[in-house]
Amino acid sequence: MRYATILFAAAWIAVSPAAAADRLARTVVPPPLRLDSDALSRADLRVHWRLPLPLRWTEQIEHVWLLDEHLYALSSRGTLFAIRADSGLVRWQTSVAQPGDFVFPLTHAASDNARGAVVVTGPSTVLLLDRATGDRDGQVRLSAPAAASAVADSSHVFVTLCNQQFAMYRRSDGAEVWRMASDRSTAIAPQWAPDRVLFVGGGGLLLCRQADARKKVWTEAMDCAPIAPVFFDGKDLFFVADDRRVYSIDGASGPVDGKAQWRHRLNGVPTEGPVVLDDLVFQHSPGEGLLALDRALGALRWCSEAGRRFLARDDASAYLMTADDDRLLVVDAADGRTRHAIAASGVRFAPANVRSDAVLLVNRAGEVVCVRRRDAGPIQIKIKVKEPVVAEPPAPPSEG
Repeated sequence: MRYATILFAAAWIAVSPAAAADRLARTVVPPPLRLDSDALSRADLRVHWRLPLPLRWTEQIEHVWLLDEHLYALSSRGTLFAIRADSGLVRWQTSVAQPGDFVFPLTHAASDNARGAVVVTGPSTVLLLDRATGDRDGQVRLSAPAAASAVADSSHVFVTLCNQQFAMYRRSDGAEVWRMASDRSTAIAPQWAPDRVLFVGGGGLLLCRQADARKKVWTEAMDCAPIAPVFFDGKDLFFVADDRRVYSIDGASGPVDGKAQWRHRLNGVPTEGPVVLDDLVFQHSPGEGLLALDRALGALRWCSEAGRRFLARDDASAYLMTADDDRLLVVDAADGRTRHAIAASGVRFAPANVRSDAVLLVNRAGEVVCVRRRDAGPIQIKIKVKEPVVAEPPAPPSEG
């Protein structure tokens, strides 16, 4: 019997070596998520809540996105968990993909009541889920493969296609309403605003009316290529480009006489776009560190040389992660000086939180930890309405 089992195992590996290697890799237990408890105490922080996700033995977390009140975790089996960011309770879980299928970063559809659907974009379909229950709320089959995450409102879905086209579909029946060609391909998600949608192409920016893409509000050709993600709220547009500059552009009028509201030059070419708060724009600059720029003027407020990613902020401190995900930095919110460095291990995901002061850390095994100040009260999540939220995995955001 033992001999037969060995022969069967050998035959299985010979027939499918890639599958066997993948399965073997997934059985390797990820390192546990640990934080130096003494260092947490010295920083006057504590673990606010902790959650072990109910994963199977060979299952691991592949992606994490933080959108408004939910922390979403996608497993290697295609199961999507919606976790309440204020309490750590799993609100729902549902299957959204087959093992190995690619899923773009999730988005929240715009709505008047902060209950817009969860938008799950795959290569050929866009799946809409009820935000409260995880139930399916519609599906759109794309006319060409998606190049980036789709965004939506209550009636339409907007998507950038890989064939250098932008398109709008009806949510009710999945019908294509319009399609428009772009000069170059891009892998940046569209940005939504009331009655308008911003498309970012490889050669420029285009803000058009939703009902008819031919009714352009403004366009701007660019010699540089924006890097995802970009931030657009209808009023302001922020992005970083491969010319090593962070740009602020008036979202209503576009560049005035071809000029941005401000530009800030970086030392190196960044790999991801900015994280934007009400008063600051956080952008990582290779060779410099994590920059905190004044949102209105673009002036440098402070720089953390050791910081790589912005995680959260409260009244007194900003919380950053180092490049190797091995230290949680507590820096002064006013000048960026490091107050505490807390050793961390096993951290695989640390999304930027622009809605509350909670630091959320996740490992591949599905351990989720929320860290806050020891004296902090209940988590207050600030959700904006009529604004689709796009989850990108940002590492963290006048002309020099």
